Amino acid sequence: MVITWHKKLFSINVQYQTTGASSQAGVLLEPSDSTLLLLEKHNMRYRMSPGQIEIFVAALQPGTSSALTPVFPLDKNELLFFKLNFSDHSLPGKLKFFADTASQDLGFPLLYTGTKTTSSSAAVALHYEKTKVLPGIGSYLVKASDAGLSSTTYTTFNLSDRNGKIVGSAGTFKNSDGYFSCSWDLHLASTGIYTLEIGSLSKTVFIDTKNEFTNALELIQITRTEKVKYPSTINSSSFVNFTQTIQKL
Repeated sequence: MVITWHKKLFSINVQYQTTGASSQAGVLLEPSDSTLLLLEKHNMRYRMSPGQIEIFVAALQPGTSSALTPVFPLDKNELLFFKLNFSDHSLPGKLKFFADTASQDLGFPLLYTGTKTTSSSAAVALHYEKTKVLPGIGSYLVKASDAGLSSTTYTTFNLSDRNGKIVGSAGTFKNSDGYFSCSWDLHLASTGIYTLEIGSLSKTVFIDTKNEFTNALELIQITRTEKVKYPSTINSSSFVNFTQTIQKL
């Protein structure tokens, strides 16, 4: 007989600083709509609590042996995304979301990624990506001089996915203010990081193709790496803990 278990693969924990302590009260972490579909597709489970979400993966136990055969459910192009908000809407105004003044121009949501690169059992800090989150149908203004196109009135731009495949290309005229408008419609593509190339400029952007994160303060992208180890026995408590602490103002 083969028994299917669900073992914890990773968790995400977000807390914020208060006076003399840290708290997870009122922190809402939830999977995006596309992630819910992936979890269902691959027989994965999740559990939510204040400031935390835990992801469980299916594993098979043949016969009475305690050894588990992990079922690797995601391929390298399938990413998991989670949204962060607060039940107390006044709380974000008391917290320091932006690392520097210039980052405020990127606006919300902020993008964080979780990638485990070592075999250490230590918690993995979520990494802030200084990248603007843009909608699936949208545009981005590029100053002609920033792209080495000061004397050019018409040019083309390309949008490439993280594998280098061009997913969008179009021509654009320089407007009277000296900017080129790069417009796209990627609502049928996958949410994720794209590269915009125009003239000499190459810029990384995150495109929310399904507009899942419009009202979120943060979006968290978890990527698959071989360093995310699956539990090998029923009693194994090994899993990856991705963490973030938001400082108070």
